[in-house]
Amino acid sequence: MAIKRYLVLVTALVGMGLGTVWWKTCAVQMGYRAVRLERELGRVDEEERIEDWKLIGLTSPTNVRKVAGGMGLSAEQREATKAAETGRRGDQARRPAVAARR
Repeated sequence: MAIKRYLVLVTALVGMGLGTVWWKTCAVQMGYRAVRLERELGRVDEEERIEDWKLIGLTSPTNVRKVAGGMGLSAEQREATKAAETGRRGDQARRPAVAARR
């Protein structure tokens, strides 16, 4: 009878040890993943900042005039068109990109 008690005790201790090791392994993996996600977030923020600066450069009045001149648009035609005032940027289903002024 004493051997069964020791066997149950040893089994319980081994099970508790395995549970502790499993829990600690999961915690360490979550830590590594958190660090990887923070690094990725920093990289994405940097890329977004670069793309914003590119967009600012492309939509500057000087660049727009240069592109419009290259397309053969006159000043009167540029004044006759304006950006739509409703909707969000990129929302093509709700509004046209350019609306003509009448």
